[in-house]
Amino acid sequence: MSQRLATAVDELRAEETRIRGDLEQLRRQVKSNETQLRQIQRALSVLDEKPRNKSANQKPAATKQEVVVAMSDVLSAKGSVDEAELKRLVADTLSAGGKSRIGLALRFTEALKEERFVRSEDGRVSQNEVPASQ
Repeated sequence: MSQRLATAVDELRAEETRIRGDLEQLRRQVKSNETQLRQIQRALSVLDEKPRNKSANQKPAATKQEVVVAMSDVLSAKGSVDEAELKRLVADTLSAGGKSRIGLALRFTEALKEERFVRSEDGRVSQNEVPASQ
């Protein structure tokens, strides 16, 4: 083989080696980018779907005033009721009205502090017969 041909072959082999190196580096970069893309897509799907589904299906929580009204209705119908039973009946009433039970324990405790309700020593709750002073 002539010197010129040998030089050309050597140059082509060097170029081939350089291109193979570049190609391998690009393949690693593509693989890394694909992995990052999958992670980002998973994160986006979690962030996009959960709040939208949750808020679309979630019932609204009852307000303190709605709990007070439900308590008054139950006590008007039943008279004096055990506190735990009253809480269950109020929860059932509110749920039937399309309200969530989330936050009910706190609202129930707040509502019990209203002057219109009286809690006896034996744990029964009734409505205060004496109107609050003006």
